[in-house]
Amino acid sequence: GYSAWNTASNALGTILAQVVLATGAKEEENRCFTLERFLDDFAYQGIVRQQLKTELVAKGEDTLNLKEKKMSDKILSQLMEVFVKKDPIFQGKQLELSCELPWARIFEANILIKKVV
Repeated sequence: GYSAWNTASNALGTILAQVVLATGAKEEENRCFTLERFLDDFAYQGIVRQQLKTELVAKGEDTLNLKEKKMSDKILSQLMEVFVKKDPIFQGKQLELSCELPWARIFEANILIKKVV
């Protein structure tokens, strides 16, 4: 498992729930959940969000009140794909991702793995 939320309680709650649920879960589902947490908690929050902010600000967007959400989601998806291609954890794997910003701001992202090849 992996969890690195912005608070210790959120991170601990997520990882403990995953450990409990993993005992009855299918291995593939648990692996996808772990990879989603890594992509969201580490990749997006630690790396991609700043890249997204830089690109959106350059296009005149207010990252706390997005006007062009479709454009923002598209840039987010592109940046996440680049991260996955470069990161050694995903070497030899192809992920089909769904990436979007749930709100009109870049504070958080919804990142789901549809398929791992």
